[in-house]
Amino acid sequence: MEKKDNKKTSHTPNNENPSRRPDTKTADELLLALKNSRNLSGFLTEYDSSFHKDSVGKYLYWKIMEHDISKSDVAKGAGINYIYLYQILAGLRKPSRDRVICIGLGIGCSFDEMQVLLRECGYAELNVFFRRDSIIIYGFLHGEDVFTINDHLYDEQEETLF
Repeated sequence: MEKKDNKKTSHTPNNENPSRRPDTKTADELLLALKNSRNLSGFLTEYDSSFHKDSVGKYLYWKIMEHDISKSDVAKGAGINYIYLYQILAGLRKPSRDRVICIGLGIGCSFDEMQVLLRECGYAELNVFFRRDSIIIYGFLHGEDVFTINDHLYDEQEETLF
């Protein structure tokens, strides 16, 4: 895929990477605080800065910038319409889990990056104990593109990504 020469910090209004939140608590810390909390409203107020507020589009935008790839190449690699990708990045549409996987493949995410991407977008990670997810994981681990993974899913009579 063709790389783009744009600087990573020049495309967002506040240049904040949503994947880096230094003022937030870990999941274990939040769970402990929630368990020990006697008042839900107080907990929500106290830990408000720890909750994800960034849109899926903003997070995906940063992944694209980290990989230094053009949005058109992402759309092509993901097998999705260019306009649909722009609507997602603008926060006008929220992609399904399958579309996030396609976009991750289009970006060129590793398996570990894909797991984080799914989690950050509010979806379940790929789970090797599910047959369909195992087929998708196989594709990631073997460097396959979205179209090849879709062919494997179809051949194995599993729901395709698109």
